Amino acid sequence: MSEEKLKVGIILYQMLLSGGTERQAIMLARELVRRGYAVTLYTFQYNKEKCYQELLNGMRVVVENDARKLSLCIDRDTDILNPHEQIPLRVAAYFRRRVKRIPSVLMINDLYLAQWSLARELSPIRFSLLRRCMQWFKDQYESRRFFAGGSDEIAVLNNGTRDMLEFYLGRKSTVVRSGLDISRFPFSARAFPQRRRVRLLCHALFFRHRRFEDAIRAVARLVKDGFDVELAISGSYTHKKDARVYHEELKHIAEELGIAERVSFKGEVRESELLRLYKESDIFLFPSHKQTWGLAVFEAMASGLPVIVSRSAGASEVLTDYQNTLLSNPCSDLSIFVLVKELLQTPELYERLSQSGRAFVEKDISWERYTDHILALFQKASATKESYA
Repeated sequence: MSEEKLKVGIILYQMLLSGGTERQAIMLARELVRRGYAVTLYTFQYNKEKCYQELLNGMRVVVENDARKLSLCIDRDTDILNPHEQIPLRVAAYFRRRVKRIPSVLMINDLYLAQWSLARELSPIRFSLLRRCMQWFKDQYESRRFFAGGSDEIAVLNNGTRDMLEFYLGRKSTVVRSGLDISRFPFSARAFPQRRRVRLLCHALFFRHRRFEDAIRAVARLVKDGFDVELAISGSYTHKKDARVYHEELKHIAEELGIAERVSFKGEVRESELLRLYKESDIFLFPSHKQTWGLAVFEAMASGLPVIVSRSAGASEVLTDYQNTLLSNPCSDLSIFVLVKELLQTPELYERLSQSGRAFVEKDISWERYTDHILALFQKASATKESYA
């Protein structure tokens, strides 16, 4: 695949808010443009004001709220497709029925199958054998019609998604770690907090697998043990009904535990406000269960915050316990409590994690590195297409 003036079509489901999936695709687009590629973003829905407006200046965005119609909007002379997630994969599959030789690399951040999804795993509902058989057939149809029809190579963020994709669909994939623009997150070396209230921080869009309740219950344990702490939780909780319900449930938990005045919900925040929160906080908590990655973990580390990360989060796969992070047991407020307490009683550990976390991100997490890996898959997909030509 020649790299001269290549045209790349990046396909997203929605560009309605400033989330991790959106940032990842947009930063890839920006890095490709910097390297001389021509990039167009295709999406079903777009809110210019709420979706990284400052990052999309000068970027071409095409909007059409139907997979087949959106596929017709893609320029026929596009050299490679890069759908992000499974609904955009359908757009790529429809386009490739018309332009059969175009290579396509699928990026999966979160896997959704009839047989498995994170929401279903967390649900107590169990299906009958007949229902499970129907789900298997649906996934096989999806695999043959869209995974085979819409992609030549698949990238995933973590080992767990890679293994599930092969187990349920028989599809091979490559683990590609997401990136970070470290220049946007200035480092502030942390001195051990003493003789004042300690500020804990969580940041993420509200979904139930974020397990913010574990952080809230850990705060209650800390207060009971004599520590003066507070918790700020930032991230939108108005983007869907279940997020709003979850937010109310979390407020109720804090009230029941008698720590409502110590727990604040910041809602959706602009990047400038998020940077302020990173700078003014003392410890970052990431209790998410089976989160495929965790961009906020590395933003916090880049900012100098010691972080406590759930062992079931994808981010934990690249981190080392007691070297650049502390790893907590999943779904365990007790584990978070013990680790926060250890940090607050060990100045050397606290200050070492502040420095080593930043050093790790500087060395291993960047959009340049992410783009290099995606381009390697572009090359591989193009070679595969050419061999069948």
